[in-house]
Amino acid sequence: MRPFCIALMALFLLPGVKGQQQPLLGSSLNNPFSLIPACAGLEGTLAAHAIYREQWQRVEGNPASFLFSVNTPLYSLLPGTPWVGSGAGMVAFRDHTGLTERIGVRPSFNGVFRFRPLLISASIHLEGSLNRFSGDRARTPEGEYEPGTIDHKDPALFAGSSQIGLLDAGASVAIQYRSALLGLSANNFLGSYSKNRTHPWTNARHYLLLANWTFKYGPWELKPQFVVYTDFLRFQTEVSVGAVYNGNIFGGVLYRGYNDRSNESLGLSFGFRLSDHWTAGYLHELRLGQPASEVFGQSQEFSLFYRLGRAFGSRQKPPILRSPRYLD
Repeated sequence: MRPFCIALMALFLLPGVKGQQQPLLGSSLNNPFSLIPACAGLEGTLAAHAIYREQWQRVEGNPASFLFSVNTPLYSLLPGTPWVGSGAGMVAFRDHTGLTERIGVRPSFNGVFRFRPLLISASIHLEGSLNRFSGDRARTPEGEYEPGTIDHKDPALFAGSSQIGLLDAGASVAIQYRSALLGLSANNFLGSYSKNRTHPWTNARHYLLLANWTFKYGPWELKPQFVVYTDFLRFQTEVSVGAVYNGNIFGGVLYRGYNDRSNESLGLSFGFRLSDHWTAGYLHELRLGQPASEVFGQSQEFSLFYRLGRAFGSRQKPPILRSPRYLD
């Protein structure tokens, strides 16, 4: 098992290391801002979201992610034009996969245009990241690893450790019509990269498409959602349906994939409101693809949400359309 896991993680280390696509997060149904920065402020209140995710738990060096996001609406920047509003937010993240680690922040700002009942939000965001590579932790079948000696016997895999700081940018747009939301985000426009030969890291451009709808039936609220992750070479789809009962208890089903070759996982989520401001959630995913769960293991995600209930710095919400949110 150990040699297989090491070989799997080594796939991330071949020449021209590419930045991963944005980590697959099952909690985007509750917080689309984590994927689409243009959604900042659409709830009409300051909102925060913390996620810890572990994927493929049986694999040594398995992907692990921590994400914290906060977003809020702002007052109109253009006096006399109440149909123009704005929002701002920030995402802080840490992703660890195999021998690579990324730590960074992604601040964003968006302008919101209201044409009742249509709302359009356009956003720009920056991303600063510190990318670390720990080649001394790798092991190859032909390598020599005596005490005090690390020789991979592989010219493409260096034995040391290094870190590179990169700055990139992106943009997104969100369109909301009544209880429907459509979002598109383009990330790493600059494709920033390192010229350091021992750490040839490149930020891969990637794109996200998100669409969801909200339906209410008495005390129940149902919300189907569809997400596509892509760099136009590879695609990953995510279909989920969430349900909330009486605004206090929620659950959902999530499926990643679209055919036999792309099957990733089937997830079940549940959670409940802790107080007027706090909500906790949990997602457990069973792997569907090959190798099967016996080799890769399962995935789980813990999340905590906070909603202030009003706009930051104001006792009342600004004049902005309220988004039909999963946890409202």
